[in-house]
Formats: sequence, structure tokens, C-alpha cells
Amino acid sequence: MRKDAADSSNSTPGSESGRAKKYTAPHFLQANSGRGESHAHARGLPESPVVRQLLKWVAELEKWPGKKWPRFWNGINQMSAQPEVMHPASEAQTRLAVFRYGSVLLISSSFVLCMPLLVKAERDAPKPGKTGSVASATDRKKWREKLVEARDLARQARHGSQIRVDGAVIRGRLDLSYAVIEQQISLTHCDFQDEPNFSYSTLKRHLVLDGSTFRKGARLESATVDLNASLKATTFLGGEAVFKDLQVHGLLNMRGAEFADRVNVTAERMHLDKGADFSNAVFGGNVDLSEVEDHSDLFFAGAKFQSESSLTTAKIGGSLFLMDAQFDGSAQFPGMQVAYNVRAERAVFKNRANFSESQIGSFLDLSGARFEFTDRPANLTRATVAAGGFFDRVEFLGGGKFDGAHFNADASFDEAVFERPVSFDRAHFDQSAHFEHCVFKKKVSFHETSFGSLDLSRNGRADGHDQFGGQVDLQGCTYDRAQVQWQSLLRMSDGRSRLAGVDKQPYLQLQKTYEAAGNDVAANQVLLQWHRVKRQDIFRTSKLRWLIDCVPWLTTNYGVAPGRLLEMSALLLLFGMLIFSCPGGVVSAIPNSRKETAVIASGIRLRHWDALAVSLHQFLPLEVPIGSEWTPARNPVTLRLVHRTKEVILLRMRPSTCATLLKVCGYILVPLEILVLNGLLRPGT
Repeated sequence: MRKDAADSSNSTPGSESGRAKKYTAPHFLQANSGRGESHAHARGLPESPVVRQLLKWVAELEKWPGKKWPRFWNGINQMSAQPEVMHPASEAQTRLAVFRYGSVLLISSSFVLCMPLLVKAERDAPKPGKTGSVASATDRKKWREKLVEARDLARQARHGSQIRVDGAVIRGRLDLSYAVIEQQISLTHCDFQDEPNFSYSTLKRHLVLDGSTFRKGARLESATVDLNASLKATTFLGGEAVFKDLQVHGLLNMRGAEFADRVNVTAERMHLDKGADFSNAVFGGNVDLSEVEDHSDLFFAGAKFQSESSLTTAKIGGSLFLMDAQFDGSAQFPGMQVAYNVRAERAVFKNRANFSESQIGSFLDLSGARFEFTDRPANLTRATVAAGGFFDRVEFLGGGKFDGAHFNADASFDEAVFERPVSFDRAHFDQSAHFEHCVFKKKVSFHETSFGSLDLSRNGRADGHDQFGGQVDLQGCTYDRAQVQWQSLLRMSDGRSRLAGVDKQPYLQLQKTYEAAGNDVAANQVLLQWHRVKRQDIFRTSKLRWLIDCVPWLTTNYGVAPGRLLEMSALLLLFGMLIFSCPGGVVSAIPNSRKETAVIASGIRLRHWDALAVSLHQFLPLEVPIGSEWTPARNPVTLRLVHRTKEVILLRMRPSTCATLLKVCGYILVPLEILVLNGLLRPGT
């Protein structure tokens, strides 16, 4: 009986066949793929690339050093040949092998199935940078992988190809000057190592550079963009941003752009058809937007200007928005023309602010703004505002200058504070100017200013302080109506005059306003205040003129109290009666008459009624019969006052002197009284 060479019972451990049989791997683990597939099918495993790969891995495992794997596979073969006989040790080895084989198969299958998801997650993962903002050049460098040559992009653009690159490093200078580019250029989140040049080029489609970084600036001088130009969240680290004579027929969007220190923006004569948005932009260098022509709105809301900025003679067809903007350097807007509104609520001007000769077609709103520069005032000289001007809660730390300004509608300065002098010289307020709660801590000038209605504080107080802290110049100031407490306007707390100079016109203007309102008492008080100021000024220059001025003051109180004429006349008549009633005070008008001799000899007084008649006869400038029979004596008489047992000499006077005094006063007072009775004597005449 021939023994089979493959029979393990006929081999010894040291024989060649025994060793081969002992260390031969299972047939389904051989390297031949055809045999591997047949063995996989024989074992009930699915025929797939994963299973074939696992079989190869297991085949590699048996090549590892050691005797555990051959001994393990021999046990598997014996169990396969005699399935009905299962030794406990062999059963444990089988379970261990199945467990290991199943674990490897499960892990491998999971890895293969999840690989597409992992690739997609890696592709969609957010790039480095802050949430909600464009990553900086330093952060983007970590994940940027593309490096693009600028000359390749320029060649493609000039040949009419569409450029769409995101997150690349542009090496070299992108020169598209004088080119006509038919397709859209989109270079977003790119890092320009050199200055891109679009000067004098024509872009027929959109220009999109959102989120890009320009290390050496950018040039778009005299370029033309037929559609929109978008440079949102761009960063300029060096060089210069040149937009001079740029024409954008769509919208220029530079919202959130950042210009580093010493990176100047030159955009003179830039032409924008649908407006520009620079909201929340940060300008580290100078910004020159002189002579810009914008047919729509111009936005600088929340922008920060760390150096000088200029919109000189700019023409804006829509509105200018400066809400919450901050100007660290000088802000120059002279000659600016805005078709609609200028809104600068809560704007902060830390240096000079110049709005002189600007023309605003609708409202000017500076509510809540702060002018913090103390060396020079906020300048609105010859500015024209077609509608209302709102300066509510504005703080003018350096004062203000509104000389020659023209407000066609109301102007409101509610709760505004002028820390330093302010002038409104030759300004025109066609309607009302509201200063009810405004505080002027220093001098304020309304020289030759015209108001439709001037509304000041009703009680002279504003925000717990005197509304006027210094002098007020009202020379040539005119208004149709006024709300004011004349004491606070004309007189300081120490009694000195608040108005500059002694010109009568400011007082007469205020007096007429009170008279038109039916407040004659206040009107008279204003007139007396002017006479008081004038009298004090005359006293310092000429004492004689001061004495002359005292006559109307004492007689009629400058026409305010014409009743004083009658009072003075009565006092003079009473004084004459007392003098002429003294013994020897009069003599008979008939020479050598018995009556005269009797009066002189006896020393008897005239009765008071007769003495009053003599006094009236001497006082009246006309000859009347009453009291004509007596003539004042030439000898002095003594006017005595007897009180109980005491006698006091009050006056010693010639009756003829008293008659002369009565005659002179009569020639003055009687005509004035006639004028008063006829209504020809009024206050101020």
C-alpha cells in the first residue's frame, strides 16, 4: 500500500515533508489571488477588495517570527479535517482566531466606509482665523497650499479667461494695466506679495478681491469697472492704495477694509455711479477723497480715521453717513456738496473739523457728536443747510464758528454745550433757532445775525447753570420773535452789562419784540437797562453830559414814567407856597398901596391859598390873573419848622430866587406835560 506524501502520519518532525507540512499556511491564505478568491468563496466570505486586502494582511502575519502562527494554522486544518472531533484546547484556539479575524475585518470595513466622510469633513473644515472675520495673512499662511504666479494670472486674464482663485499666494506683480478684461476677476482671500496694478484697465465684469491681503499696496488709478468692485475685509499692510480717477459703474464695497499705519489712500476725482461703502473701515494713513463724484450714498459708518481725511469739494448725489465714525486726525469737508442728508450722529472729531462752505440739500444731523479739539473751533463758516440742522447734545470743547451759515429751516441746539467762544456772525436762520437748553460757557456773538425766531431759556438757566457764562454780542442782530429772559441776556449776575458796547440797537430790537408780544413792562425794563449802561459809560467820560442825562432820568425816567412831571410840578408849587407864605415873602404889585404897607408892618403871613396862587402864577409860562396882585420880595425869609416847643430853621432864601426857580422849571415841565397829555411823549423819546 502506497503511502501518500501528503499524509502527515507518514512524516516525522525532522523530515523534509514533515517540516513542510508542519509550517505550511492554510490554502486560502496563499498569495495567488485566484486561489484567494476561491478560498474566500469556500469559506463563505464575500468576494470584495476589502476581504482580499484582509487576506493579504493575514498572509503577511504568518511570516512573522515565532511558532504560534504555524501551530495555530495546523490546529485549524485538523479541525477542518475532523469537524466532529473538537478538543477543548482546539476549541479555545478557534474562538480566539475567530475573534481576532472578526475584529480586524470590522475595523477595516469601518475605516473604508468612513474614509469619504473624513475627506469631506477635512475639505469643509473652517480655515484658521477668527470667527466671523477674515483670517489674517499670518493665520492663512498655515493652511494655504496654493502658490500662483502673477504672470500666469495676467496672461489668462488678457486672453479672456475667467479668473477665480481663493486662498492662494500671488507671487510676483500682477500687472493688468491698460488691459481690457472681458471676464470676471475673483481673487478672494489671496496674499499679494507684490503690488497688483489695474491702472488704466477696463474690467467688463465684476472685480472681487474680498478678504485679500496686499503687502505692498494696490493701484487702480484711472481703472474702469463696468459692474461692481468688491474689496470687503481687505488688508493693506504697506505701500499705497491708489484709487485716483477710478470709475466704478456699480457699487464700490470696501466694508471692513483695514489700512495699516502710513498706508495712504489717494482717491481724488474717483467716480462712483452706485455709491461706496467704507463702513467699519480702519484708515491708518491719510485719506484723500477730494473732488470725488458719487451719484448715490457714501457710507463711513463706524469708520476710524487715524490720520488726516479729506472730502474737499466732493459731490455726493445721495447722503453721507458718518454715524459713530472717529476722526483722530483733521477732518476736512470744505466745499462739499451733498444732495440729501449728512448724518454724523455720535461722531467723534479729535482734531480740526472743517465743514466750511459745504452745501447740504436736506438735513445735517450731528446729534451726540463730540468736537474734542480745544485749539480751534468747529468750523461751519458759510455752510448752507436746505432743511433742518440738528446739534442736540453736541459738545463743542473748542467752541464753534457758524459765521455766514444759512439754515433754511429750524436749527436745534438742544442740550449742546459750548466750552469756548462761539460766533454766529452774519448767519441766517430763516425759521426758528432753538437754544432753550444750550449752555454758552464763554462769549457768544450774534453780530448781524438774523433769526425768524430766537428761542433762549425762559428762566436764564440751562442744565443747572447760567445759560450765558460770558459776554453776548447782539449788535445788528434781528429777529421777528424771541423767547428770552431779558435779565439773563442783558445783565450779568454781578450787575454789570452782559452786552458788548453801548449800541442802542440790540436793546430797541428786544424792546420791540416785547411790545409786539404785549409785554410793555419788560419792554420798558429793557429800555431802562440801556439808559443805565449809557449813563455809566458817560460818567467815565464826561461829568457834564452825565448831569444833563440825569435830568430826564429824574423827571420822567427816560419817558418810562411820565407821571413824574406832575409830581415834580406839585412839589415845586408846594415849595413856592411855603416860601411865599412866610412873613415879608411878598409885596403888593401896586406900589405904595395900603395893603402892602399893612403886610410889611404887621408881619402877617399870606394865607396858604393866596401863597399857592402866587406860586402858580410864577410857575406857569403864561400870564394868568390868579396871584398877579403879589410880587415876590427881595429880602430873605426864613423857613422854620416848629415841633412842640422846639423851632428848627430849615431854609433861608430870597422869595425872588424861588420865583426864578419856579419860572425856569415851569418853562421845562409844562410843555412836557402837554406832550404827555397829547400822547406825543413815549418811552425812548
